Amino acid sequence: MPVTDYVLPVPYFKINTDFHILNFSKQAEALFTITENITSIVDEESVAKLKNFLQTSDGAQPMEISMKTKNYPLELFDLYISWDHYLNGHLICIKKNEQNKNLENMVYRLQSRLSSTDFELFEKKEELQQALEEINRLSGPFISLSDEVALIPMFGDITPRKINSIRGNTLKNAYREDLDTILFDFTGVGSITLEGLEQMESLFRVLSYMGGIASVIVGVKPGHARQMHELNSEVEFSFLSTLQEAMKKYL
Repeated sequence: MPVTDYVLPVPYFKINTDFHILNFSKQAEALFTITENITSIVDEESVAKLKNFLQTSDGAQPMEISMKTKNYPLELFDLYISWDHYLNGHLICIKKNEQNKNLENMVYRLQSRLSSTDFELFEKKEELQQALEEINRLSGPFISLSDEVALIPMFGDITPRKINSIRGNTLKNAYREDLDTILFDFTGVGSITLEGLEQMESLFRVLSYMGGIASVIVGVKPGHARQMHELNSEVEFSFLSTLQEAMKKYL
């Protein structure tokens, strides 16, 4: 079984009608442990399949089969066979991994791009969440009116996220300034959710526990009153009609 004296860039075998190996390429020698018969380097369960293919194939379509290589017990190959007029078979073995290499590279590049895009989207999402938190925090600024009274003008919708965003700053300033009353101005408020009202009630309760700080809602619009009524909230709030009225009362 001499190595072929011409170089083929693929694993190649020259066989006879008994499937004995007559010749092979250096590529085949590097890849397979070569014996006398081509059937010895295929999966035992596929020998009958291989023989049928070699005897009946017209060379137009390859056959997929598992073969024994030096590196792995079994690897998947596509086999191509053609017979010359001397009844010698010329068999080429193309590893499936190599055949699909370009496709795998394309998939890998796509996965890399998707991973990069996912990471970029995650970063943008984080930035957006931080921006929303900052907007919510700024929509309820803490303004000291006197040693005893502070004002928090509310803007936008009253939601749990909004109340949680202003909660920390409100409690910190209320504790530091030893206040008696905090006015929550609803003049710039949009809609009100039940969950938002519940979070407001929780904030007011904490303020009361901290030192008897009274929480008063001012500037409630008729629409807000209807919303609070429709939500059937059990929360009891103190109200004043306008900020001017609150100023007169507390300042």
